[in-house]
Amino acid sequence: MRLVDINTAVLFIYYYYTVIYATPLYRAVIN
Repeated sequence: MRLVDINTAVLFIYYYYTVIYATPLYRAVIN
């Protein structure tokens, strides 16, 4: 794998987990 591919994968995974953990927090704030 090239370095660019690794950086893209890490960024995608980071964004994925951010969405997962942020959604319950937003619901808690709204409710």
